[in-house]
Amino acid sequence: MRVNPTDEEYLQTYLELQEDGIRPIGARLAERLGISAAAVSEGMHRLIQRGYAVEQNKVFTLTPTGEDAGRTVIRRHRLAECFLVNILGLRWERAHPEAARWEHALSDDVEQRIIEMLDDPAVCPHGNPIPGSKRARPPEPMVRLADCGPGRMRLVRISEQAQTDDTAIAFLADAGLLPGAVLEVIDGAAPPSPGVPVRGDKGDCMVPPAVAALLWVTPA
Repeated sequence: MRVNPTDEEYLQTYLELQEDGIRPIGARLAERLGISAAAVSEGMHRLIQRGYAVEQNKVFTLTPTGEDAGRTVIRRHRLAECFLVNILGLRWERAHPEAARWEHALSDDVEQRIIEMLDDPAVCPHGNPIPGSKRARPPEPMVRLADCGPGRMRLVRISEQAQTDDTAIAFLADAGLLPGAVLEVIDGAAPPSPGVPVRGDKGDCMVPPAVAALLWVTPA
């Protein structure tokens, strides 16, 4: 049975929080979904009734069925982003909101056709892994840009949370901070720092703390 879009949003968000190293408790789900804690509790109990989650000691955990359903919607979202950017030529910063409209509508047949057309991409345009890709790369040791000291870094991926923030994603596009970009974290920012000073192909810029916390990098 196809999972309804509301349940898919919960499952997707739960797994995206885990991907960012955040424990997916109710409060964090509420923050990411932009709804009340009471609404999250109601939604998670609905998932339990449908066999997608279990609760133990007031902690929600996805069942294998729930994890599979969540990975499916994440995969379709990120495949849609690849299709929109690589085939339709949509601007990189516009891919996420458009893909959010596609993720619940793709059929198995269309999903498979996109995989074949794009040669089974391993990551989306924002650098996030596509579940189920046979071209999946070994995990890289990554840290948040906000936690970096001075040195050359390569931007690996941008959290889904940053992609829902129009101001943040526009800043990254203007600064040329796309996955694969090599940047230098500059020394000398005086505390309390207004952000992380970096130097890239488009020059120097100050990455706001809230944005730097959503960028994952590895030593270049």
